Amino acid sequence: MGSSTRSSRCHSLHMRQLLILVLLISATFASAQSDELKPGQYSFKKYQQHINNAYKFIELEDIEMGCSELRMASTVLKANLNLLKQYKPDFDFFKSRATVKYLIEGGCR
Repeated sequence: MGSSTRSSRCHSLHMRQLLILVLLISATFASAQSDELKPGQYSFKKYQQHINNAYKFIELEDIEMGCSELRMASTVLKANLNLLKQYKPDFDFFKSRATVKYLIEGGCR
């Protein structure tokens, strides 16, 4: 199997994992009812925004920008984990972090 085929399969796998993460985060955020900013809500919006941006950049094959957005999402998560857990206690931020870390380690330089 050529490196092009492996690269294509790897890219496809990463895109599927990132899409699943985007959908989970979007569904979780859509359930928020209050217009009032709760602790962690701003951080969650930033995290969601970076994940969505990463997906769009990677979909356009701009891996450098996609990786940059994944790293920013990771930073928001690491810096605000307790606030995020308070805001969305049912969301598995540990699994989300593991997915983002896997994507960064698997496709970013």
